[in-house]
Amino acid sequence: MLQILKSGRFNEASEDMLNLAAKILSYNTLFVAVHDQLTNDIIQVTNRDETIITVGQLPFIDTYCRHVTATEEVLVIDDTSEHPLTRALSVTQTLGPTAFIGCPITLSNGERIGTVCALNRLPFSFNDEDAEVIKSVAHFLSQVAEFEFSVYTERTMGVFRRPYLERIFTRWVETGPGPISVLVIHMGSGQLVRGLRGLSLTDEFFIEATKRLQGVLPKSAVLARTNDTEFTVLIPTGTEKAVKTAEEIVATFRSPVQFSPYPVILRPYVGIASVPESAHNFRDLLGRAAAAAYLGLRELKGAVTLHRPEEKKSAGRILKIAQRLSKALENQEFCLHFQPKFAIDDRRSLVSAEALLRWPQPDGTWISPAEFIPVAETTGFIIPLGRWVLEEACRQNAAWQRMGYRPLLISVNISPRQFESVDMADMLQEILENTQLDPKWLSIEITEGLLIRNSDMVADTLNRIREMGVTIAIDDFGKGFSSLAYLARFEPQVVKIDQEYVASMLQNPKYFTIVAAAINLAHNLGMRVVAEGVETEAQWAALEGLHCDAVQGYLMARPLPAENMQEQFLVKRAPLSLNVR
Repeated sequence: MLQILKSGRFNEASEDMLNLAAKILSYNTLFVAVHDQLTNDIIQVTNRDETIITVGQLPFIDTYCRHVTATEEVLVIDDTSEHPLTRALSVTQTLGPTAFIGCPITLSNGERIGTVCALNRLPFSFNDEDAEVIKSVAHFLSQVAEFEFSVYTERTMGVFRRPYLERIFTRWVETGPGPISVLVIHMGSGQLVRGLRGLSLTDEFFIEATKRLQGVLPKSAVLARTNDTEFTVLIPTGTEKAVKTAEEIVATFRSPVQFSPYPVILRPYVGIASVPESAHNFRDLLGRAAAAAYLGLRELKGAVTLHRPEEKKSAGRILKIAQRLSKALENQEFCLHFQPKFAIDDRRSLVSAEALLRWPQPDGTWISPAEFIPVAETTGFIIPLGRWVLEEACRQNAAWQRMGYRPLLISVNISPRQFESVDMADMLQEILENTQLDPKWLSIEITEGLLIRNSDMVADTLNRIREMGVTIAIDDFGKGFSSLAYLARFEPQVVKIDQEYVASMLQNPKYFTIVAAAINLAHNLGMRVVAEGVETEAQWAALEGLHCDAVQGYLMARPLPAENMQEQFLVKRAPLSLNVR
C-alpha cells in the first residue's frame, strides 16, 4: 500500500503539514515516513540549516521509525548515540549524536502505517509543545490516510480498488508512451463457494487468491479487486508479455485450496486488452478485457483470452448479462412461468407443470433463458439463482394449495453444477420445511450427463431425495448418450424424452424408433414418460399410440405467469360434504 501513501493526497498533505509545523517549532529536520514492515520510505523532508535526512528508502529494521511505531504516542530520545534503542543502529553511526522525536501515524484499526519525526544536532532537547505539534500532524495525516485507503484499497484483501488503477493508468500515460495491458481475472469458482452449504463467499477465499496472484505478478504490476469474483491487473507491458503473465496466473491456481472441509479448485479465466490495440482510455480497456474473460468462460475458448475487435458485440453482451445477474436477483427482477403437462389417456387432463425461469426487462422485453442461463452456468451464479427458483416454485405451489386449488406436482430443473456444489438433499429439506410444501408435490429434473459424473455421490444423494418423497425425473432423455444401465441404477420415477426426437419422429423413422423404444423401456422399468416439445396434433396422436403417459408443449399451452396458470388450468377442490341427520 506504499504506492498510495507516496503519491496523491497523502503526500501532498504531508508536505503542507511539514511546512506548517516548521513555522511553529524550532528544529533542524522534520520528516514523514511510511513503511510496510520491510522498507521505511521517507516521502517528505524539511531541512533548515543542515541537510540531515533526505527523501529515500532504508531497511525498516535499521530506522528510528521502527521504534516509534512500537510506542503508544510520542517517542523522545535526547541522544541517539546513548539511548539503548538507537545507539547500535547503523543510521546512528552515519548521523552521529542527535536529538530525536517521533509519533506514529495510526489508523482507526490500530495499524501504524508511518511516522512523523524530527531531528536536531546536539545540544538540543524537544519539549512538550514539540510533542503536541508532532502528535497533531500525525493525527491529521492518519485521517488523510484513512480517506485514501477507503477510496483506493480493499483493506481486508490487501489489494487496490478500481479508482487506483485509473490513477496509475493516467500517470503511466502522462509519463510517456509505452505499452500498457489490463488483465481481468474472473475466478470461475467464486460463485461456487458462495453456494456451498453452510458457507458464504468469505474473505478467506479471496485472501488465498490474492496471495497466489501476488506470488506470480511482476513488481511493476498493480493488483486490484474489481467485484465479487474478479481481480484486475494493470501492467506496463505489451500483449506478448501480458499473455505470459496470464499463463503464470492460470498455472498457480492448478492446485486446490482447502476451504473449510472442502477442497476447492479456483479456476481463473483471464481476459487481456492492451494499449493501443484494444483501446486508449482506461474505461474501454477494462471493459474489453472483462468481455474477453467472460467470452473465454462462456464459450470455453480457454483460460486466457485476448480481446479481439471482431468479437466486441458478442463479448459485450455476455459481459453485460454476467454483470447484471447478481443485482437482478437482489432486486427481485426474476419471475417464474409454469408450463402445464397433460395426460394423454385422460382427456388431456392437467397432471403437473414445470417451473421455468424468466427475466423481464423494464422496457417490456425479455432476456431469453438461452442467453442468461449459460452465462449463469459458466460464472457459477446458477447456484444461488437455482436455489431461488426452487424456493419460489415451492412457495407458489404451497400458496395455491392454501387457496383451495387441487394439489399439483411442480417440477424444477436442477443444474449439474448446482447439484454438485451443494448438498441437494439437505437444501431440498430446508426449502420444503420453510415453504410447508409436502415433498410429494415437488419433482426435480436432472440431465443424463449428471448421472455419469461422480455417479456414486449422485446415487447417494438421489436415494436420499427419493426417500424424502420428492419425485426424480430425467430431463432430455436420449440427448446425453448415457448408458441405459443408469436408468436402472438411479431409478428415476419419470423420463422426459428430448424434444428434438419428438419434433423429428414423424419425418425420421429412426427417431420414431428411438421414441418408441424409450417409452417401452421406461414402462418396463416402472417409470412414467413425458414427451417434450409437442406442437402438433399428429405428434400427439403418435405419442398416444405409443402409450406415452403425458405431453408438454405449445400445442396445449405455452409457459404462463402464475396468475394465468391459476386462472386457466388450476381446479378448485370440491367442498367437503356433510351428512346431517
